[in-house]
Amino acid sequence: MKFLAIILTAAVYVCISPFSASAAFEQGGAALVPAIDAFSTWTQFSSPDTQTPAIDETGCLDYSLAKIAVRYNLPLEDADVFDSSYDYYTEFVENAVHPAYTKAIYFSEYFAPYVRFIEHIPITADSAGESWQEAYAYCRQMQQDIQAAFVLELSTSSGSSHFVSVDTVNETEKRLYLYDSGDRFSEYLGDSVSESRGYHVESIYTIELLAMPGDVDGDFQITWTDSFFLGLMCGFGIEDLSVCDANHDGVLDEADITYIEAFARHMQVQSPELKSSIK
Repeated sequence: MKFLAIILTAAVYVCISPFSASAAFEQGGAALVPAIDAFSTWTQFSSPDTQTPAIDETGCLDYSLAKIAVRYNLPLEDADVFDSSYDYYTEFVENAVHPAYTKAIYFSEYFAPYVRFIEHIPITADSAGESWQEAYAYCRQMQQDIQAAFVLELSTSSGSSHFVSVDTVNETEKRLYLYDSGDRFSEYLGDSVSESRGYHVESIYTIELLAMPGDVDGDFQITWTDSFFLGLMCGFGIEDLSVCDANHDGVLDEADITYIEAFARHMQVQSPELKSSIK
């Protein structure tokens, strides 16, 4: 909020990873579109189709973490969200996760100081429905204290493991909206698709969000408002690269404003949950 205070005051006066999974990647279909356009439908299967960007056969957790990196515009070396989803995800796997470490911890270390790993906790409920309620209650409680991103580890009726990132903790409807992946898309935990798959929440990875490049007003979304505020900051010579360097090039200039506007435009199309807040 200190960034917002600075802006409003001014307005008054006017890693390195040796892992390479390139052999498991396929390029086709949605792999050619920008990562920011593809991230909500990324799948974990090895056969490319219209819903498939770069594919890692064992990378379900990797995809969930990559979606967080895209959603919060985290600075990935040698790629950004407007690169093809194939190029972005390839760079993400080779840099931001590591098979020899707990991936969420390695992710948070790579993207420090923007995020911090909090914990990986088990969900103890016996039934699927009870596990959904327990997961919601946990995420809601955590969101009272910190700005957080969550990845749910799920088991399915077929006995497989699955990971999904949480889009929104909806307190009105008391449910978790998801960025799911797979051959079908679950809108929220407990909908007909997650019921048919037999989703049972086994554990939750919690990552605290500390800053979001391009999020000038501190609400952890990139909107047209951030473009306006950044314009004010540039006009007054205020520089705080931790949030204002939206395009990660180390310089605060007009290119960052253009980047913010493009990010907001693309995210508005891709995320129905954000449409109401992106004007």
